Amino acid sequence: MPNPSLSADSQPLKPLAQSGDVRAIETWLAQSFGDPHLRFEVARRGATLYVFLTVAGGDTPAAYASAVYDVVADLALHGLDRLEVIDGTDRPQVDRWRQPFYLPGDWTDSPTALEGIDPIQVAQIERPSPQLPEFLQRPKAVPKPDPIPAEAALVAPPPSPALGERAAALVQSLTRSKRIKGSLGLAALIGLGLGLGAAVAQWRYGQPDSLAPLSSEVSAQENAPGSPPADGVSSDSPDPGRPFTDSLAPDSLAPDPDSQASSPEADPALAPEPGIYIDDIGEPEAERSVESIAAEANPAPPQLTPIFDPSRLTALNVDALQAPPTLSINAVGDVIPGTDYRTYRLPQDWQYLFGGIQHQLQQADVVFGNFESTLTEVRNSPKGAGGPNVFAFRTPPWYASVLKVAGFDVMSVANNHSFDFGDQGFADTMANLEKEGIKAVGRKGEIVYTEAKGLKLAFIAFSHLNQHNTVHDLDAAAALVQEAEQNADIVVVSFHAGKEGSDATVTRNQTEYFLSENRGNVVQFSRTVVDHGADLVLGHGPHVPRALELYNNKLIAYSLGNFLGYRTLSTAGPLGTSLILTTNLDGNGDFVSGRVVPVALDRNGVPYLDDHFKGVILVRTATRRDFPDTPLTIDDEGYIWRSP
Repeated sequence: MPNPSLSADSQPLKPLAQSGDVRAIETWLAQSFGDPHLRFEVARRGATLYVFLTVAGGDTPAAYASAVYDVVADLALHGLDRLEVIDGTDRPQVDRWRQPFYLPGDWTDSPTALEGIDPIQVAQIERPSPQLPEFLQRPKAVPKPDPIPAEAALVAPPPSPALGERAAALVQSLTRSKRIKGSLGLAALIGLGLGLGAAVAQWRYGQPDSLAPLSSEVSAQENAPGSPPADGVSSDSPDPGRPFTDSLAPDSLAPDPDSQASSPEADPALAPEPGIYIDDIGEPEAERSVESIAAEANPAPPQLTPIFDPSRLTALNVDALQAPPTLSINAVGDVIPGTDYRTYRLPQDWQYLFGGIQHQLQQADVVFGNFESTLTEVRNSPKGAGGPNVFAFRTPPWYASVLKVAGFDVMSVANNHSFDFGDQGFADTMANLEKEGIKAVGRKGEIVYTEAKGLKLAFIAFSHLNQHNTVHDLDAAAALVQEAEQNADIVVVSFHAGKEGSDATVTRNQTEYFLSENRGNVVQFSRTVVDHGADLVLGHGPHVPRALELYNNKLIAYSLGNFLGYRTLSTAGPLGTSLILTTNLDGNGDFVSGRVVPVALDRNGVPYLDDHFKGVILVRTATRRDFPDTPLTIDDEGYIWRSP
């Protein structure tokens, strides 16, 4: 329980905790309880304060929840309206015990647990990870409303008090007549629809044919001596654009007053003899055979000429038709969200890390990055105290969910920091990424498969270290790539190799060294894996962007630079110039198009879109310098095209 002897006067730590410093709040909680079996971790997300409480021994955090509330309430932190006390042990988030509290603005002295939540049953309720804000959390199930009884369906709600008696009576009157008006309205709509249909049909058949010449043109041609009809067809023949039965308008069947004097009906002497007559011939028709009458009654179908002849396919240049892109991949370089080892370097708001770049990062079917830290709680690093060139990074395990929210689908952990905390730290990192649904690739001899857009993808990660698949063993690399090529549609290879530093932007077909360590020949390695089946090669490790190369229709990115290094990576010069590499591949894995999305890192190592396009300039310059014959064109906006 809290130590009552502590006070603001005797403890200068309290004002710092009241200012909102989460590290000061942790220390203040530890001092207030004075129990070495309790460990506190504090995080703040918006208006919610999270206290992760780990209890050594048999007690559960539930026994201390109210006391934690008392200590936090005594601090009267501004801008908070919610407190969550959470079990800090290493277990899946959905299985952790937690107790939420409301924190009213007036900071009442007694804790107010959220209504309807039983602390014992909280662990059984499915919930998102505590670090995610509400707008990123999984939507809760909405209960289905009870069905409305049929007899109550037309009961009017009571009128608003603002309505007068007349308005209320009007509402009731309208409701009572709803059934009658509904039936009458339906009948009226049906009748109106039938009437409109008949009117439109009558109007349509009363209009002249839109393809017929204007009446003025017909009159002019009829008045011209010897002029043919306007449509070039005999005036006695039916309109060729309409069926024979519709060739005569109803008005044409009416007798012409001027021609009645010469009609057969007007002069009985001119009436034809009884018999069968052929049009325009006044003689009786000769006796016809049964076959001719049957042929006329059942005419043969017209011979149709196909518009498109399949034989014309030979005229198409099939080789000139380029396959459309079927898969897009966004790839970035080194990612370190921060570290809590030896010095605490983690952001107060995790959304700051990817907030300025998240939308662009997610615009692809697959998002890849190199995670150059560890997700573990192992206390000590085998690297020891370290030196000027020795670094160890440890990120809290729950940051795996931050990476998932940012959009990452696949992450490589084959780099020189994956074993900063030994084999256990490496295993924890892989497990925490995979628990959040991120494919982790980096185990020696392993191929990781995933699917996107109906295609099966294989990812293989290499580094210059023997703990991973190594870039130094080309035969083993070729065999691994060949195995992946037989089982997947597209094979993606990543490597962590090459010289490091601001002067490492040049790519040469030779072995590179850093601090006397052999970092491999990245050109020889990349071309070897392409020769044996790799479709895309993604490099990282030099901490600066490097050139692109199109080799045998496959794209090679020799370094993607730094992408996120919160207070861990230098951002001086080209070290702070970054990119998102967008690659569009066809179904065969061949490069179709892409883009260098320019990114820069702020002074904390956090990425944002670069309006100065430094990443585009750096990659384009390096590509022209190091691979002048590669058939790639990078325009001013970073779009990548295959050169003709």
